[in-house]
Amino acid sequence: MSDVQFAPTPWKPEPAPIPQDWVNLIDTLEHRTTGMQHEYVLGVRQNARRVGELLHSWGLPPHVVLAGFLQEYDRAFLLTYAMPGMDEVVAHINEANRYKNYIEDGNLPPLLTPPYKDLGALLIAVATYYQALRTIQQQSDKPAKPGRVTPQRIERTGTSLLNVVKRLGMWYFKRDVEDVTEQLRDPVSFEKDQRDYHRILQQDEAVLEETRRFLETACHELTGLSVTVIYEKCGVSGLNRRSQDAHTTLTSLKSVLTGLDLVTFDVIMHTVQNCYMAFAALSQLGHIQDRVTDHIANPKQNGYSQIALGLILDPQNPHAQRFVIPVEQARVCQLQIATNTMQAVANYGCLYPACYQRYLKEYYKRYEKDDVTIEHFWQNNAGNVFRVIEQSVLEEMPARDTKSPIVVFDKNRTSVVLPVNATVLDFAYALDSEIGNRAVEAIVNNRKAPLYRALQAGDIVEIRTSRQAKAD
Repeated sequence: MSDVQFAPTPWKPEPAPIPQDWVNLIDTLEHRTTGMQHEYVLGVRQNARRVGELLHSWGLPPHVVLAGFLQEYDRAFLLTYAMPGMDEVVAHINEANRYKNYIEDGNLPPLLTPPYKDLGALLIAVATYYQALRTIQQQSDKPAKPGRVTPQRIERTGTSLLNVVKRLGMWYFKRDVEDVTEQLRDPVSFEKDQRDYHRILQQDEAVLEETRRFLETACHELTGLSVTVIYEKCGVSGLNRRSQDAHTTLTSLKSVLTGLDLVTFDVIMHTVQNCYMAFAALSQLGHIQDRVTDHIANPKQNGYSQIALGLILDPQNPHAQRFVIPVEQARVCQLQIATNTMQAVANYGCLYPACYQRYLKEYYKRYEKDDVTIEHFWQNNAGNVFRVIEQSVLEEMPARDTKSPIVVFDKNRTSVVLPVNATVLDFAYALDSEIGNRAVEAIVNNRKAPLYRALQAGDIVEIRTSRQAKAD
């Protein structure tokens, strides 16, 4: 079978230009309000410009971006400007204020339960609180002011943001939220980890690039297919996670980390079929550590869809000796094999335009299920990604209207009655409101599960709170 000749291109958000008349309005209002009372978030002055710039970098619809820039101004005042689309901008601001209240109160259910009336407004709220956390971190060396927000409130906000971005599949942004939250929690340890992180990546920069080229060349020559390989860094907060070797206990850390421990190599192909061909080819270059996780056949609820594996490159492997392996001894490379669409959804989640639409209520007013044939699945570049996202959203929709009960159990086998389609988070709140507020993860039937997972009758659920996670 002939392959497309050009190499797959990794997707990135493409910010649309902001019309000049809106740029002029933003600049004019910013100068006129200098010295006036601004809105405060988490005890620090809101920086709407930074929020707007972040939303713009995400490639969101123009009116959402403009609402981020203008959210600190009085809505009635904004409407006095006869700008096309100002009504829509103000509507986004109003909805964003509602989501901000949910984040402020730690009210997770409406934040984690799509479809949303206004996903753009939710993202404005997320960006606003993220920028507030960054501001707090940047001001942490200054003397504390009376009434400054408590560490517990900062911790709760960071946990809320992490849960939202995980639900929306925003994996790149999740690393940013993790880093700023961890930096606020333990600045001394974070600073040390940050130095180690940059030192390791810098000293192994050449090896990482050589490994990337090796994997790309080997995959292309073994399959005859076009392929692009990039590597993604794990982030400073991922340093401790990566220090846990797959074959060690939780208390036995690797003594020396290398750059290969801190990155994942993304192998990007054109079609689903090509992904499995790449897996077959690359697995010949060494042997697989532990097991292969196939999320192409079974994507996660947020659309994550890749073949993930640890490949132990071995210079003595006969299949690999035809290539120049950039390591002198057997080393583990973490690989994720996907199409460019799957890679985009896995890393950017709802920021990918086709995903953005599927998280909106409006999308399901005209929804018709599209059954994918096996042949179409095999030859396309989306696989089951969008079908699974749609299915997970549709499962949430009737939950608000049903009174039918199910019975689940806590870790002590005490029964808890919940509505059909109740989530892990609903279970946590049913136990105790404080547990719900502090819930960060769960174990369902002895397996880790996200807070937004819908429960089935008979499930055994254990909730882990932020205090427990921190103790570990």
